[in-house]
Amino acid sequence: MCNHHIDVNTRPNLFLSVSDQRRLCSFRLRALVLMALIAPMPLMAEQTGDDVKYSFKGALLALPQCQVSNEAVINVRFGNVGINKVDSGQYIQPIDYTLDCGSATAANTVSLVFKATTVTSDGTSLITNLDGLVVKILQDGQPMTLNKKITINLGSPPKLEARLERVSGKELVESPFTATGTLVAEYF
Repeated sequence: MCNHHIDVNTRPNLFLSVSDQRRLCSFRLRALVLMALIAPMPLMAEQTGDDVKYSFKGALLALPQCQVSNEAVINVRFGNVGINKVDSGQYIQPIDYTLDCGSATAANTVSLVFKATTVTSDGTSLITNLDGLVVKILQDGQPMTLNKKITINLGSPPKLEARLERVSGKELVESPFTATGTLVAEYF
């Protein structure tokens, strides 16, 4: 800080007289005190706008699930498949299912999703236990994107089919095959 006395061991300022040094010190001290008083003022400013209170209320509900085929396993049987005929696209079987959505009405939105491990970049084919063989799921004759919810009409749900396909560049070997997926229907 500023000393108001001149120490013998301190070299005096060559440009300012002792009285000027004291005035400068006094000015600095006043400036410091003034800054200390002004600095907190914005924190103490009074708020002048309107204030509005908000209240948020709601309820978290789990989406009610529909029963798909009375919760029974849906088996799709292809029987004997000719290895050289898989590429023809002739091996298509219907996925027969029913939906029971209990108290759902026309006012409800019903969604359907086919959950499975996919193998193709477009996400429409699920893997089988046999390397090179996949099952493409069709929705009303068109490839269905797996693991993605679709909105359906409960009165006329989509026709689902399974079509066997060979992965390009893969050789098929004679062997039994299986593939699994889960069909989920919900409404809200």
